[in-house]
Amino acid sequence: MSENLIDVSSELAERSALRAVAALAAHVCAAPIALIAALQRGRYRLVVASGLRAGQRLDERALGDLPWREQYTEINDTQREAGLREHLWVRNAPHVRFFACVPLRDSAGQLCGSLCVLDGVPRGLNAVQRAAFEQLALVAVQAMMREVGERAPQQSSPTQGSEGETQTSSPSEQSHSELVVAHQRLREIADNMPVLISYVDRQERYQFFNRAYREWFGHESKIEPGMTIADLIGPESYERAQPNIQRCLRGEKVTFENFLPSRDRRRHALVNYVPQVSGGEVVGFYILGTDLTAQKEAEEQLFQEKERLAVTLQSIGDGVITTDTRGNITYMNPLAEALTGWRNSQAVTRPLSEVFTIADAQTKQRAADPVMLALATNTASGLALNTVLLRADGSELPIEDSAAPIHDRGGSVIGGVLVFRDMSATQAMAVRMTHLAQHDALTHLPNRLLLKDRVVQAIVRASRHTTRVALIFLDLDRFKHVNDSLGHAIGDKLLQSVAERLLGCVRATDTVCRQGGDEFVVLLPEIDDGAQAARVAEKILSAVAQPYLIDAHELHISMSAGISIYPDDAQDAEAMSKNADSAMYHAKEQGRNNFQFFTPELNTRVQARASLESNLRRALRREEFVLHYQPKVCLRTERVIGAEALLRWQHPELGLIAPDRFIGVAEEAGMIVPLGQWVVRAVCEQIGAWAAAGRDPLPIAINVSGAQMRDKGFMQDLRHACADTSVHPGLIELELTESVLMHDVPATAELLRALKGMGLRLSIDDFGTGYSSLSYLKRFPIDALKIDRSFVRDISSDPDDAAIVSAIISMAKSLKQEVVAEGVETQAQLEFLRQRQCDQMQGFLFSRPVTAQSLAQQFFVAR
Repeated sequence: MSENLIDVSSELAERSALRAVAALAAHVCAAPIALIAALQRGRYRLVVASGLRAGQRLDERALGDLPWREQYTEINDTQREAGLREHLWVRNAPHVRFFACVPLRDSAGQLCGSLCVLDGVPRGLNAVQRAAFEQLALVAVQAMMREVGERAPQQSSPTQGSEGETQTSSPSEQSHSELVVAHQRLREIADNMPVLISYVDRQERYQFFNRAYREWFGHESKIEPGMTIADLIGPESYERAQPNIQRCLRGEKVTFENFLPSRDRRRHALVNYVPQVSGGEVVGFYILGTDLTAQKEAEEQLFQEKERLAVTLQSIGDGVITTDTRGNITYMNPLAEALTGWRNSQAVTRPLSEVFTIADAQTKQRAADPVMLALATNTASGLALNTVLLRADGSELPIEDSAAPIHDRGGSVIGGVLVFRDMSATQAMAVRMTHLAQHDALTHLPNRLLLKDRVVQAIVRASRHTTRVALIFLDLDRFKHVNDSLGHAIGDKLLQSVAERLLGCVRATDTVCRQGGDEFVVLLPEIDDGAQAARVAEKILSAVAQPYLIDAHELHISMSAGISIYPDDAQDAEAMSKNADSAMYHAKEQGRNNFQFFTPELNTRVQARASLESNLRRALRREEFVLHYQPKVCLRTERVIGAEALLRWQHPELGLIAPDRFIGVAEEAGMIVPLGQWVVRAVCEQIGAWAAAGRDPLPIAINVSGAQMRDKGFMQDLRHACADTSVHPGLIELELTESVLMHDVPATAELLRALKGMGLRLSIDDFGTGYSSLSYLKRFPIDALKIDRSFVRDISSDPDDAAIVSAIISMAKSLKQEVVAEGVETQAQLEFLRQRQCDQMQGFLFSRPVTAQSLAQQFFVAR
């Protein structure tokens, strides 16, 4: 294909060479205008120009005022050159901002002209463009020399022959040789340029094309001179190109972007049609193309990246502001607009410090511009704590931010970026979290953490001012019964009401704290003596004891209080808390609903309780427990029909310990469930042992705690105990208190039905002492009611107790439930119960609790 350049007719080549060079120069330099000027008699005249619009002319008078130099020259911006600002081509069309030229020298090295390109925007040439530009200048020189030679008179020039004779060669032979060299150089440049170059005649037939053009369309296409454009690019692409071809054939230079078929894929190209005019007519045109595929793909990737960035900046929860190197704003995202109160259109070009004004939250002193600091140090920087943004409307907004410089690919700083966020919600959350960490969620009173800090501070002040500090520990009496019988929702409301009453009993400088559960603490700083603390305690006990009306329930509750005084009883906060707690437990031991001061003797009791708990844990591991049994007697037949199992602790040193000394400790220490499991298994094993000994076993009743009922393994433990000992579940009776039954009534009813399904008997123990509603008895599958001993004790002398017992027996009969009277100790009590048709009785009148062996010997029937 490279020979195709030479195959062009000499006439066409002579006319078109300089125009082709100019068109190529404009194309490779991406400049709209290229021109070739000749230097004659010290003046430049225009030889050829490429890129001028139809009818456009350049005023040649200004040609000599261009900065022609004897070396490569590039003016990136004419507006910055004092000597060019008033140039005719700068002030007027074509409004030149960029100018580059390469000097043209003849074979003797003499300056003969210049090749230059012009653009209306400030810019420069890259290394590839400059190299191609300078190579085209060499071709321009050869073409120009031919035109000059043709116009010069014919004369011979002496040459040295092979034999030393002087010979002459004709100017035409020399000109033809120079033309061939010029064509060869033009062919080499064209083949090595990274652009598509071809020439077609008026019939749209290719006359030549460079290597890039051939490779674009592929070797298999067999590109040859004479092939038409339609044959090469196909009908679809030709149809799109046809309007531009017709414009070019009318003499217009046409530039457009198009998808052109290639040998491997469709690629995007920038195409220039440059008409070749001869004798006033278009005889053909150049096709100059630049592969834009990679550029378009890069632009698409850049567009997508910019779109992702724009979406990100618009949707993130931070304000973003960018600036130039002088700190003037170039962009604000929507959140930055909302936070500052400035619109992006208002803020752009303004100094950042004018839009983003910040100050110290406390002192209101203005803070330094973080972006200018980042630009000055070329490092990231952040705001100080407690910084506020002064918004456009004058309001303040707590913020935090970071600023960093923006660099170009070379590492130079080209601007800065500021990222900031509204800290209002965060600060409010921090305050909220601090409050939650230091206050009780139910009553909103200070918790033990905050109380400890305040006690320490109170002790410090008391030590400095020689005053006293009192700590009052308060615990609600029998609050557990409220929770168990009425539910936790009622219990929580009761705690909130108690908290309100406590606050009404103290000074503003005092602290009321909820320790947890039903425990409260009152701190009295700077008091004169213990009597002052006693008055506060009396006031509290009186206020708390007043009735409560909660969800239609009238509740009555009392408190027990313990008081510790600094420095009389303790020297630090921990000792004060321990001593007040000990005093409070002592108040409960004294009958509840009273207060007690700490005394040194209480430490002994505390130590004794701790020792009891430790020994109880050891006893559970070693099974140091035994069961005694109290018979149940049928009042109609006076025969023993069952017994109640009663737990005893067989202490290795202290002997037999009654349950009232250790059951409370077991409940508080979390040992009641494993202790109850031991009782169930021991009862089943004993019934099995009686059966193996030939005795007809009696039904045995077992007391069950609320913790056992709520234990997930309770049912399974019962099943396994009965199965492992081959005991029929009908021989086991579970005694449950009202408070246990009333805890989560629907769940309790379901559990009781499941227990009945196993064959177990169920009874309510201590009936009449709880908070149950009699209507619930219809929902529970209860076999018997056990009247509490407190009602039985005075039935023969107290009309009220007699009425209560009579009512319970009558009600039980109507519900088809048996009635068992506890604590029968006198014959009068027995006769009263028999007359009222009570079913069964228990009490010392008949028998005290006895061992398993005694029970069997005295009351069992041998088979």
